[in-house]
Parts: sequence; structure tokens; C-alpha cells
Amino acid sequence: MSWLFILALIVPDLSSSLLHCPHRCHCDDEKLDVNCEEGHLDVVPIALNPSIQRLVIRNNKIRIIDSSVQFYSELTLLDLSYNYLFNIPDRTFARQNKLQQLHLNHNKISVVSNRTFVGLGDLLVLNLRGNLIDQIEPMTFTPLVKLEELNLGQNRISTVGLSAKALLGLMDLKILYLDDNRLEVIPSEETFEPVNKLAELYISTNSLKVLRDGAFQVLSELTLLDVRSSLLSNVSAETFAGIENLKSLNLADNRFERIPSK
Repeated sequence: MSWLFILALIVPDLSSSLLHCPHRCHCDDEKLDVNCEEGHLDVVPIALNPSIQRLVIRNNKIRIIDSSVQFYSELTLLDLSYNYLFNIPDRTFARQNKLQQLHLNHNKISVVSNRTFVGLGDLLVLNLRGNLIDQIEPMTFTPLVKLEELNLGQNRISTVGLSAKALLGLMDLKILYLDDNRLEVIPSEETFEPVNKLAELYISTNSLKVLRDGAFQVLSELTLLDVRSSLLSNVSAETFAGIENLKSLNLADNRFERIPSK
């Protein structure tokens, strides 16, 4: 461990001029912003200014997140998208209690649990799009009490893999992406009940085929619903019962034989 890193831990206000900004990274000490996009990194840098608030390491070659992330406890945004992450160790973000945006999209993550997100009580946006997740266990997101946007699109989540209590605790969720998964039916009322403040639901590019009557009725505040490219052949007016606030409905690229006139 370098003496600069040890000194930075002892003296948090140490000038960044003494700290190491990796080659191909841009470190702005005034804005407390570090951008290492396409920096050919295979590990998270450990000798950055510990007071940084934004850390972007997208499009690199990182395979694991080690304890180095915990040294940046002032982060409000962390972007690790487009890397090679296979798993996120439990409590990795335990010291990131100021983090508001976490981007882990387009990696190779296959499993997440509520232990993954311990410490993220202020998180507003979680992006897990484009991973290998095939199931969401009960109460996975319960530490994320302020979450407003959750992107689970382009994964391998099946109807069986989406637990009835998968979204428990997400009382403030406004935007949910479940598109491009392996869902065969719309999730149950029990699944949607905890997120009844949802305003936007993206569930396109699944193999739904049928939308049951009242499928979204617990989502009374829904204003946008996207069910494009879902192999639907029929839909009735009763399907949309209870979502009178809906302003945008996308049913494109399906196989409709008829669409109700009212």
C-alpha cells in the first residue's frame, strides 16, 4: 500500500496534487469528479482523492469490486457499467450512504440480494440492465428505501424467477424497467402492490402473449405503459382497468387480431 494512500486516509483534506490520478483518467479536484471511461483499468483505483463525489469507470476491464470502493464514502454517483463484473460481494457499498446513483449495467452479474445493497439508503437510481440475472429473491431491494428508478431490463428474469415479494420496500419507486427478459405473464398484484406509486412501467420484449384483465389495477398512478414486442394477440378494455391516469400506452409490434374500440 503506497504511503500517499495511507496519508490520504489519515488526512482526508490532503490536496489532490499529492494523490495519484491514473493515466487515461481525468481528475477534477474542484468538482470532486473522476472520469476513467475507457481507461483500460482492471481494478478500481485506490489512490484517488477520498473526497470525490462522482466516479465514472465505465468501459474498462474490471472483473471484481474489492474494498477499495469503501474508501470513497462521499460518492453520490458511481458508474461501473460496461465492465466484466461477475458478482458484487455482500456489503460492498456499506460505506456509500450518500450514493444517489449506482450504474452496474452491462456487466456479467448473475446474482443480487439485499446484502448486496446494504448501506445504500439514499440511493435514487439503480441500473442493473444488461446482466445475467435470472431471479429476484424476496426483499432483495429492502435497503433501498428512497429508490425512484430501477432498471432490470435485458436480463434473464423469468416469471418463476420474479418473487412475489421481489419489490418489497420500494415505496417511492416511480420508474421500473423489466423489458427484454423472459417473463411469460404480467407479474402478480402481490408483486406490484409495494410499488403502487409507479408512474412508468417498461415491460416490452417479453413473451407475454396475453394480458389478463385488471393486470395493472394496483398501479393506479401509472402514466406510461410500454408493452411493445410481447407476442400479444388480443387485449380487452378490462386489461387496463384501474389505470385511468395513463397518458402513454405503447402496444406496437405485437400480433393483434383485434383491438377494443373503447
